Amino acid sequence: MVGGLKCNPYMLGCPIRSLRKNMAFTIDASFISTLVNVLYIGTFVAFFLYGQRFQLAFMQRGIKGQVSKLDRMQLAARTRLVDSLKKFSGNSVKPIDNSVDRLLGSFVISPVSMDPSGIVPKMEHILDSADENLKGEIRRIAPQASEPEIQTLSNVAEIAIGLNNMFKVVRHFYILGSKPGGTYSLVQLQMLMPQLMEAADAYSSAMNAFVNGQTLGDGFGPLVASELVGSIGGSTGIWTETVKDTEVAKLDYQNHVTYVIKAKGPGGNIGKPGQAIQQLMKQDPSIKYVLTVDAALKLEGEETGSLAEGVGAAIGGPGVERFRIEETASSNQIEMLALVAKMSEKEAITEIPKSVKDRVPSTVERIRSIISGLPEGTSIIIAGIGNTMGVA
Repeated sequence: MVGGLKCNPYMLGCPIRSLRKNMAFTIDASFISTLVNVLYIGTFVAFFLYGQRFQLAFMQRGIKGQVSKLDRMQLAARTRLVDSLKKFSGNSVKPIDNSVDRLLGSFVISPVSMDPSGIVPKMEHILDSADENLKGEIRRIAPQASEPEIQTLSNVAEIAIGLNNMFKVVRHFYILGSKPGGTYSLVQLQMLMPQLMEAADAYSSAMNAFVNGQTLGDGFGPLVASELVGSIGGSTGIWTETVKDTEVAKLDYQNHVTYVIKAKGPGGNIGKPGQAIQQLMKQDPSIKYVLTVDAALKLEGEETGSLAEGVGAAIGGPGVERFRIEETASSNQIEMLALVAKMSEKEAITEIPKSVKDRVPSTVERIRSIISGLPEGTSIIIAGIGNTMGVA
């Protein structure tokens, strides 16, 4: 106050300390504004010069965590395999561990495809040899296991081998991408990791189902075939092993000869349905229809267990059995029909979902109606495609 009046710093006679205080406030605001601008520009320049390195660092960190998760999955699968083999082996722990390590490192080389003519028989021979080699190794490690148990243990070993190979491939590209000039390998791996981890999670979850001998989602086809024979054939529906690991039952339903095919259970087996269908077509010229029943991967948004009908051979795998069915059907002008139950990859190789299992009776009724509508004097083959784990 000057003379009882409020002091204006721009008036003469105002104390110097008030003017200094206002100048200090102005200087502080300008300094903060300048500091913010410098930080903003500095951050922009840093990201412009080193942004790719920051992005790669975060990318490497994320992929490293997923690689570690894959490592834990494959180690857990190996442990489950060793524990399962110990139940049927009188050997010490060390030989089992050494045999399992050798088993996990096994591989199958595809036949040369430069000349595609005759590649299917070569592929079939290699796959059969690989299957017999795996089962022979399992028999040697677990001599006390029965044949169905050998089938189940082979499936468990295939899961462990698959997870081990997946881990080694992902680790290879991760290490390759971490080296100088490996940016594109790292980017490609990051784009594929969601699908790879989803597949690895499905394989890992399938271990419990295979170890405990539970029916799989992929067993929908064999379940339908078994239920069909039981409902139509009754006591006369007798399964006969006509082809290795493949059973056929001959039924008579409404004056139509009906052949039902499935793999031999209750061990984990897929059989050779294509070879069995070829054999039946040569024996019975009245066969005019082939109906395959299988599980199919659903699209996102589709309901698990929903049934779809179509035309063609509904059978997955490497294509050998599908080739046999298509070749024989086309040369004999036989109509190919298909019924599939939709499910995810994880649901297909783990315990069968209730919604899929509940679809079996309605599928059997649908097959009955298809047979009833056939022309007089024609025969039909019903092939339940899939893994017979837990299906007798």
